[in-house]
Amino acid sequence: MSDSTIGVVGLGHIGRQIVKIAGTHSVRCLVTMRTPISDQDAAERGIDRVYPVDGLHEMLSECDFVVPAIPASDETIGMFAKAEYESTKDSAFIINIARGEVLDEDSTYMALKNKVIAGAALDVWWAEDGLGLATDDPERRKWSEKPFWELDNVFMSPHRSGVTISMLSGKMKFIGSQIDRISQGEPLLNIVSTLSKD
Repeated sequence: MSDSTIGVVGLGHIGRQIVKIAGTHSVRCLVTMRTPISDQDAAERGIDRVYPVDGLHEMLSECDFVVPAIPASDETIGMFAKAEYESTKDSAFIINIARGEVLDEDSTYMALKNKVIAGAALDVWWAEDGLGLATDDPERRKWSEKPFWELDNVFMSPHRSGVTISMLSGKMKFIGSQIDRISQGEPLLNIVSTLSKD
């Protein structure tokens, strides 16, 4: 991805990590988000340009890789549909780590089948019942109504792209530190009281 342009949709915790890692590989980082930040704040975070939500199509036209990193909500479900894919370069790849519903299923399938975009890495799906991930039965492993697995430009993973060697030990250390905080009467870290405005 060196010397390419990545567009990150949303600048929550995961979006910030993507920008941080991409920046270490000489990747130009663009972001679209609901809550504007200053040019100085963007530069300090390693972001080359921030677009408002209504500037999504402009951002897409510049990207080699697009990474939705947003929650599924009334505002974001179906956010990537035919018009968005048509605004994206035909050499671009979409890497969906958000929720399956953020991509309109039919539009995504047709954009990939007809090579409107170059390809996709899909770690999340439109129908995840939890049971299908642990079986070889094709009927129970159906994550989509469309046969994405038949396309040669799609990489599929079973919602496990975030799993790393250090993830489990990191989680255990964090849980231990939270228990220590409770026992010391200190406030807990990373309490989610409202959805991110990013």
